[in-house]
Amino acid sequence: HELAAADKPGRARAPPSKLAGFEKHAIASLRAAGGQCGRGQEVEAVTIDQLMGSLGLRAVEHLSMDTEGWDAKILYAGRRSVARRAFRIIEFEYHARWKEHRTSLHAVQEWLFAAGYHCFFISKKPNLLLPLSGACWRAAYEFYKWSNVVCAHEREYLNVLYAMDGRKEDPA
Repeated sequence: HELAAADKPGRARAPPSKLAGFEKHAIASLRAAGGQCGRGQEVEAVTIDQLMGSLGLRAVEHLSMDTEGWDAKILYAGRRSVARRAFRIIEFEYHARWKEHRTSLHAVQEWLFAAGYHCFFISKKPNLLLPLSGACWRAAYEFYKWSNVVCAHEREYLNVLYAMDGRKEDPA
């Protein structure tokens, strides 16, 4: 799909000759650029909820986002899909840019936890995850540096994820 993920609908410009999803390259909102055309390809920017609706999707196995600091804003724009637990697994990047956006990991994981998702930092060590949700949250986790987070809500997935932290199941 020649679309851009966004926190609100509109038009955006993708950089010329960049592969979709290529690390360290991003689209530019035409609103932010004052409507300037510039070089690159103009694409439609859609929210997660819009995309789910337009494609008629009720469920998605794995929503993976890496939007260079915009992940929380884009995820919030999918709140209807999150509320109905349309994603079995959600993976996103926690980033220093979250601080600029006045977004906290604490708030995002609390919102996801209230919707039934349990979140984990993905460790650099193989097969190790650090639980973030509920009683596992610590203020020290709000460090605003690049990290990957994975969240799930289905019991069979949670059993596997908590086992990767050496637990049999979630501590709640």
